[in-house]
Amino acid sequence: MILVGDAGGNKTDWRLQDGKNIVQFSQGGFNAVTHDLSSFVRQCEITFSDQKDNISQVFLYAAGITDQSKPVIEENLSEVFSTGQITVENDLLGASRSLFEDKKGRIGILGTGAGYCEYDGH
Repeated sequence: MILVGDAGGNKTDWRLQDGKNIVQFSQGGFNAVTHDLSSFVRQCEITFSDQKDNISQVFLYAAGITDQSKPVIEENLSEVFSTGQITVENDLLGASRSLFEDKKGRIGILGTGAGYCEYDGH
């Protein structure tokens, strides 16, 4: 199963793909700059207690992610999702990938915070 999360300051929306089915989950928000990582990880543990052993890949796109925070967040999430590959990236990259895939484009996010970028397809 593949788990994809979109985390902002107010909420995190998750989609779990199990074959052809997609199941939706929500939990509290997460911004790597302003929120407590251990609280977010505890919420993940509760939210996915029944599925976590069957999840092979986790993709989390969140606000406030930096190159320095990625490995710390990935390591903490690996305590919950011990059987899978974990990838953490910023929310602008997640929005860009979902909209443009491997093509160039511009994207903006307006939510609890705001961001804009020019995406080069990678």
